[in-house]
Amino acid sequence: MSPLARVLALLFPIALGTFAGRIGLFSKPRAAIANLNRFALFFAFPSLIFVGVAGAEFAIPTTPAFWLAVPVPLALTLFFARLFQRKFSGSISLSVAFGNVAYLGLPLCAAILGEEVIGLASLSVAVHVGIAMLVGPYLLLRWSGDAGDGASPNVRALLKQPLLWATPIALLLKPVPNIELVVSTVRPLASAAAPVALFMLGLYLYEERTALRGLDGPAISHVVVKLILLPMVAGACIVGGYRAGWLDLMQSRVLWILAAMPSAITTFSIAEEFDVGVHHIAKSIVLSSVLALATVPGWLFLMNQLFELP
Repeated sequence: MSPLARVLALLFPIALGTFAGRIGLFSKPRAAIANLNRFALFFAFPSLIFVGVAGAEFAIPTTPAFWLAVPVPLALTLFFARLFQRKFSGSISLSVAFGNVAYLGLPLCAAILGEEVIGLASLSVAVHVGIAMLVGPYLLLRWSGDAGDGASPNVRALLKQPLLWATPIALLLKPVPNIELVVSTVRPLASAAAPVALFMLGLYLYEERTALRGLDGPAISHVVVKLILLPMVAGACIVGGYRAGWLDLMQSRVLWILAAMPSAITTFSIAEEFDVGVHHIAKSIVLSSVLALATVPGWLFLMNQLFELP
């Protein structure tokens, strides 16, 4: 599937959810949003990560640069975001930490680099999600202008999130004989993750259409940091690591592609769960998904030029 087709596949369930709101399909739409959100966050998205990690063959990279290529650019990006957009740095942190690496990034890596990269890309996705699940919700609560700068993160609530545990459980069970049977059993649930979350997002956008109407400074800030600043910082780190011999070509390309992804639908689920920064996150998901049609090909072109690829 082409990048254009994937982005359109992201937008169609959003439109369907909006249509469901328009015709009054749900008598209590806010309750429907809350229930769909719980399903996506506690069952569907953890299943998606589990299938991606447990169901793929890959060798664990041993170079420290591979493991640092996600947290270091993210930390630098969030530092600049906090410095220049302090008021909205909480929701920006969540939006930037959670890229759409599972639903969009993983298939895009396979389409561009070949099916043999699925294992490495799945591990990279696991690193992204693990770090995002630890950092994103924490900073959303700690830095959010909505919750107040002194908001105290509920660590116990964070630890209860299945997304946090999906990757270590998958790695633990990966060597188990007949693990493919478990993966096959979980895969249908994983397939529901993106459509359910996107439908829920569309329903939310309709219900909050007045509050969400029009572009604004915070939404643009979220998207600029996610689609421009993070890929730029990540690209500089990755190219430097590649030229120093710390990363091989395949690792470098996978890591940069994933860094260029738009905001994940998961961010809306988490913001809705904690009731912080929901409007800004919802706008940033839709806007970044649309603008990724231009920015992702641009980063791919630059990547090929810097790595001297045809």
